[in-house]
Amino acid sequence: MRDWTQVVDAHGAVGRVPLLLDQVEREEVPEAWKELWDRLCLHGETVSAASFAALPRLAALAPACAQALDLASAIVRGTLRHPDGEALLAGCPNEV
Repeated sequence: MRDWTQVVDAHGAVGRVPLLLDQVEREEVPEAWKELWDRLCLHGETVSAASFAALPRLAALAPACAQALDLASAIVRGTLRHPDGEALLAGCPNEV
């Protein structure tokens, strides 16, 4: 179980991402997906520690949800711009 109180998103906040993931796991909520994109892959390219922490849950949703697959793919692509991207991806090889 991940301690989300220690994981910072693209806005420097903690705790909001798991709530949004809970919401999109229950139902398709466009506003929640929009906020997840903003927090996990800002401007479609800037990723954070929360982005990589969210990958397992996004990967689990991906077979049934195109939004999850698109966001997970954007996060993985975002590692090209993140200074610690390779190290962060090393923590989630199954999802990649």
